[in-house]
Amino acid sequence: MKHDQELTMWVNILVMIFIILLLASCSSNTKPPAIVKPLYVYKAVTYPEHLLAPCSIPKPMSKDTYLSSTYMQKENLLTNYILSLLTSLDSCNKQITTLRDLQTKYQGTINAQ
Repeated sequence: MKHDQELTMWVNILVMIFIILLLASCSSNTKPPAIVKPLYVYKAVTYPEHLLAPCSIPKPMSKDTYLSSTYMQKENLLTNYILSLLTSLDSCNKQITTLRDLQTKYQGTINAQ
């Protein structure tokens, strides 16, 4: 009988230890990881109208005007036309550079948020 009581006592002690360990493992003090949702803010970006306008390309002189001119007049007409093309090209390049700069600026503000 004494042997049965000791065995029962040891079984009870083991069951209590098991229950204590089980309860201790279930109640942890760590908080569950917070769920972080990225916040996206979309802003409409409008570019100035003068930058979105198509580049104007000057038209050459008429065929009749060119053919009826003297040699020096032809050279002068061609030189002026080439200068106007280069001026127009420079204006278009500045327009594109400004648009790229604005795009980089806006992209930087979007990435910073």
